Parts: sequence; structure tokens; C-alpha cells
Amino acid sequence: MSARHAGAVAAFCAALVATEARADYGTMYDDALLASRQSAYREVMLSNLEKVFLPKLSPAEREKVRGLSLDFPLRGPERGLFEYFAQGNGRVVIPVMSVRFFADLALAYVWLNANGYTMETVTDYVSMLKYQEASRFGGRYPDPQAALRIPATAANDPRVDSIYQQVLSQSASFIMLHEVGHVLHKHPGYGPGVPRAKARENEDEADRFALEVLRRVGQPVSGLLFFFLAAAHAVPHRADFGTDAEYQAHLATATHPLTSERVTRLSQYLRGNAADYGRLQNDPAAAAQTIRWTADEIDKQVVPVLADPDQQRLMARRGRTMTLAGLAPRRPGETMAAPPPPSGPARPFHGVFDGEIDDGSGPLPIRAAFVRQGDRVTGQYSFGAGQGEIAGRVDGETLTFAWRTATERGRGMLRSSRDGTRVEGTWGYGDRDAGGGRWTGTRTR
Repeated sequence: MSARHAGAVAAFCAALVATEARADYGTMYDDALLASRQSAYREVMLSNLEKVFLPKLSPAEREKVRGLSLDFPLRGPERGLFEYFAQGNGRVVIPVMSVRFFADLALAYVWLNANGYTMETVTDYVSMLKYQEASRFGGRYPDPQAALRIPATAANDPRVDSIYQQVLSQSASFIMLHEVGHVLHKHPGYGPGVPRAKARENEDEADRFALEVLRRVGQPVSGLLFFFLAAAHAVPHRADFGTDAEYQAHLATATHPLTSERVTRLSQYLRGNAADYGRLQNDPAAAAQTIRWTADEIDKQVVPVLADPDQQRLMARRGRTMTLAGLAPRRPGETMAAPPPPSGPARPFHGVFDGEIDDGSGPLPIRAAFVRQGDRVTGQYSFGAGQGEIAGRVDGETLTFAWRTATERGRGMLRSSRDGTRVEGTWGYGDRDAGGGRWTGTRTR
């Protein structure tokens, strides 16, 4: 399967991940683009199902899915990104838009990693989609390739193409089999008459079926790490609710919540059956070790996102303040992609300054890019919890400025060293230029 058709085998699944139906993502892709992919997606996914997975079912299992059918509309009824689902009549719905979205997201993940960039921008992008309205982007959410600045030729690189196809195929296999599991077990959908506890039991049962069939096939599943990491940034978290009671009320009504307990059970299953998943690879021992590593990384990277309210609050702040400029590829450890050096002679408050900012919770690394024209300064900055813009005026060796993010505003004051290589000052909320914390920086370019 070529890289250009690999997206046909990948998708997010609503029966795996329950997200809030709060935004219309339906215009992310044009109808013509989705229609041009529809038949290819159908062909590849049905071929995988019929030639690879169904033959691994027992006769009794095949009998239970006799009425199985797959439908590929351009979009789901909610016009969402994560809208794959199974119905009680044996019908599995696979919207083309969600297939394409995950394909683009996976390609971005692999290309960034292959080229030495941090993959934090991918999860920042998912959080941005979750927390910001389409009006921030001219009424239309940007697709992953455009938002993350992934070149159109990204999949032409053989090392990218190989890993990309693995991530897509492995994730899609699990997702599709999860839906088949709902059909096989005749789960009755998720209407008002189905208790929430029973609905969550059904999800665990469908998860286990998908993992079991993949074990029978002997297919590696390391791509699930990215799938669940991305999904974990999209779902409602405890920190999105004012109280524990409100969050518990959400869990009581959500049909498919992605919780830390559910993901932990999944990683335990992978770890316990690692040898079976890798047995058909050229080096079964190494393949098994990769599966165990995947399980460990799911516990290290995904579970905290779902279980730690402090981390969730940080993710929410990043999602609310993220800009398209902030999603540019950046190196690990950078808070913002390094902009080119500003033109003109070196002078105070002109250039890129790396340093620290205190927001009340402790010091955080911050990068600011200032452009000075006369006594006016504009720029952008990024720190661990978000990013924003500043505009101000220089008087002698002091810059008085206003700052803003997507949700907050304030003022600040920075003083420069005589040679212009260092800045130090304070910032505050509203009309105050102090009280929020301190800000220091050294010019690096």
C-alpha cells in the first residue's frame, strides 16, 4: 500500500473516545477532497477486514458477525473528528473525514519525529481544536498538515513512509476490530435505556476483542501509543469541570469515556501478550520488547494526561492560548520555533530572548521575539503554559508593554542592560504591570 493511500486504514473511533460535540469540524476538508478518497478508503479497509481479520475468527465468531456491514459517508452525523461507531443492526460507520484527519495527524507525528522536531506540537494542535472556536481561524479549522506546516512531500521520504504506514495500519486495525467487537457481542447501542456502567463494560469488552484478534494475527501494535496519546488530549478531563461532582456526572452520562483505568487495562494486556504480537517479525524477541516498551510508554505518557488534573489544566491553558504561529516545527526543549534574526543593527529590545518567567507556580522557560522600529516594539512569546503577543514603547532603557493571549490580558515593564543583551522586569494582569511575576531573558540571536 502506498503512502498516499495509507490514510485509508486509519481513523479515530467514537466507540473508543467520547468527545464533546461542541464544535463543527465538518468544513476542515472540502467535499471534493473527501469524495476523491472515499472509494480508496472503502477498498483498503474492507480488504483488511475480509482477508486479514475475519479468517482469524472462530466459526462461532464469524456466525455472530454474519450481518456486519461498513458504511463510509463523507462525514458523520455530528460532523466531528472522532465519530466512528457501531450500531445495533451490525452497521459500522466510518466517516471519510475522520479517516483523512487521522491520516494527516499521523503523518505529521512521524515527519516531525524523523526530522528531529518535538512532537508536542501535534498534541498542542489537538488541544487547540478542543478548546478554541472556528472563528479564531476565519470560521474554518485548519487541517493537521496546514496547521503543523508539514510539507506536501513528507511521505516521499522512505523512512517517514515506512513508520507512517505502520502507525496507520496498527491503529486502524485496533479501531476497526473494536467496532466489530460491538457487533459480535451484540451491544445494544447507547440510548437512555442502557446504564452507563454497562456501556463502559461494553467498551472494555470491545477493546479486549480487538486486542485478542490482533494477538491471533501476530500484528505489532506500537502505533497505539500515538493513537491514545492524541485521543487523550481530545476528551473531556476532570480539569474541564468545576467540581468532582460535575465530572462524575459527566462520566455517568458519557457512553464511551476514555479513562486512565481503561487505558491501564489495555497496556496490561499488551504487556502480558507481547511475545504473541511480535512472533511473526524478523526478530520476535526485539518485536516483543517493542510491545512491552509501548505498554510502558502508554502508562507514562497517556495515563497521566487522563489522571492528573494539574497536567490537564496545563494542557487546557496551552490549548486556549495556542496560535498557528506557535505550531511551527520546533526542536525538543524549545517553547517556540526559533524565528530568523530580526533585521537591522543590534539594539535593546530587538532580537530573540530566551529566559525565565514566573507565573506564580514557579519559573518556566520563555522565548520572546521582539521587533523594534524606532521606539515601538512588537513581538510574540511562548512559555510552558501558553503563548501570546506584546506591543509597547521604549523610553530610554525601559520597555512598557501590553501583553495578551487568547483569554487573558495585562501589562508589563522590562529594563534592558546597556548593551541590549539582557532584559529583566515584571508583568501583571489587567492594568497592572506587576504582581503576576518576574521575567528575565538573554538575547540569543
